[in-house]
Amino acid sequence: MMKRKEGLPMEMVMEILLRLPVKSLLRFRCVCKTWLEVLKNNLYFSNLHLHYQLMETKHNPNPNDDHGIVFELLERGNEFKYCYADNYNEIDKTTFLKFPFSMSCEIVGICNGLICLRYHISERNSNFYLWNPLIGDVFTVPYSIPIPSCFCNPGGIRQTVFGFGFHEDTNEFKVIRIFYVIPYKWKHLKSEILSHVSVYTLGTNSWRILPDISYKVTKGNESSVLVNGALHWFGAKTGTIVYDVIVSFDLKDEVFQHIPSPKGVRFKYPYSRQIGHMGGLLSFFSSLANEYLHIWVMKEYGLAESWTKQFIIGPSEILGFFPNRLSPLGSANNGDIIIQKDSSELLLYNNKTDSIKSLYKFEISLDAAYIYRGSLVSPTVRTRVCH
Repeated sequence: MMKRKEGLPMEMVMEILLRLPVKSLLRFRCVCKTWLEVLKNNLYFSNLHLHYQLMETKHNPNPNDDHGIVFELLERGNEFKYCYADNYNEIDKTTFLKFPFSMSCEIVGICNGLICLRYHISERNSNFYLWNPLIGDVFTVPYSIPIPSCFCNPGGIRQTVFGFGFHEDTNEFKVIRIFYVIPYKWKHLKSEILSHVSVYTLGTNSWRILPDISYKVTKGNESSVLVNGALHWFGAKTGTIVYDVIVSFDLKDEVFQHIPSPKGVRFKYPYSRQIGHMGGLLSFFSSLANEYLHIWVMKEYGLAESWTKQFIIGPSEILGFFPNRLSPLGSANNGDIIIQKDSSELLLYNNKTDSIKSLYKFEISLDAAYIYRGSLVSPTVRTRVCH
């Protein structure tokens, strides 16, 4: 009688699976129970696969392997809808992502396959959800630490800023909430702001209060930008009313710092500005009447002198005149730059030919768009295992 051939050793199978894209792994869940357990409930494998993806993208980017895009659409009645395209060349083949809950939530940020959503309850309260749409897992974040009632008494401008990100060194996802009050006398340039900062860590499943922040922070028209393990927003130093510095929050050390903007850029009307990331580098975008767009990148993170003007896009009729905003989403692996124009259109800039074209026009209002990298990371498994 012939002996049955043995399969590959599990260690070798794991090595092969680590090198496959997420969509292939999702299909392979039905191969056998062992593979299902590895690909669905194995925290070690999902972390290792994520790490391999990050390293591969950083050191061996494939020009033909572009990430997907998630679109946040705003329908009538202020209802948010989400859809997904495999890459920027297939936006006409988008599929709607069905969020498991019925409420309309706003995207706080997207990182390594997880989407952080916020449901607005009141000025001081929000519900947060961490969702991996590719595997269907969603986790409800515990209620955040209440904002002290004393923050409601002083007269002033109240604002809440949120962020979501991941740090490779600690292997932790975090949500941050910054609530602050700017007294009405702030225009006299001498008033201190009142702030309340708290951070949630997935895994410990708890919120903690952090020291106050000494900057006025605004997210502008975009969510916080994650680069080098830190979240970034535009900010203004105490005593000024111009948001002309970049405020960073290190997700590992949990400290705030500021990064100078590129020299010579202007911040007052009619100039507009955004921060973002290009090829993993912190980037700064500036446009004048949106007839042209300048893109700087910070070659060495944290070093002000390393700001380099990388691209000048336009003038071009396709950019329009006085649209609401031009928001670069980032660059594809082949160097093309994807730009959101207003709330209706995506543009594509080819830096090799210095040409720009319309990529797609939306019939529904486009509130925001995000580059999306799928993963096997499950927010529910991470929390369950760590407890």
